[in-house]
Parts: sequence; structure tokens; C-alpha cells
Amino acid sequence: INKVERVVNAALTPLINGGVKINADGTLNVSSIANYKSACRPGLDSMVQNGNISGYPIKVGSNTNGIFVDPTWNVASTGVVKIVVNIIPIGIARAISVTLGFTI
Repeated sequence: INKVERVVNAALTPLINGGVKINADGTLNVSSIANYKSACRPGLDSMVQNGNISGYPIKVGSNTNGIFVDPTWNVASTGVVKIVVNIIPIGIARAISVTLGFTI
């Protein structure tokens, strides 16, 4: 999880203090949400390819692609963008159990 944090942090840091398009109610518009998601994807995809994580889920509740940018959060009044990244970790096979038998 620490490596995921570093990768996502590196992807999002350049976007800090950057302008974002918002809706009339102060929430992020669809294109801004897509920009934040697309900033995270290359690093996460690289981690999947390198075997650091198993993946990031296609669907977690209403979240898609394991990257959720809260569309209801008022960015205009808070100055904060809320993002949740869900990953599927690598499993560890600590033992292997094999069942052997005869057949006729």
C-alpha cells in the first residue's frame, strides 16, 4: 500500500493548486473527474504489469475502476478534491495442498 501511495501521490501532486472545472453548485464537473482518474491510471497499470498489485477493481459499490472521485463534494467551498483508490493486493501462497488418489 505504501508504494501505491507514492505512485498516486506522484501522479496527483502536479495537479495541486491547478484550476478545475466545477458545476454551478461547486462540485467537480465530469471532465475534471475524468482528469483526476486518468492521472492515477498509468501508475496503477504499471504496478499491475510489474506484479506489485493484482489490480484495481472494476467495480466497488458505485466506484468504477477502483478510482473514485467524489462528485458530490463541494470543491469550490473547501478547495479539496476527495479521491479514493481501491486496490487488489498480491496474495501470498504460504503453502500448497495437493490431494492425491487412485482411479480405475
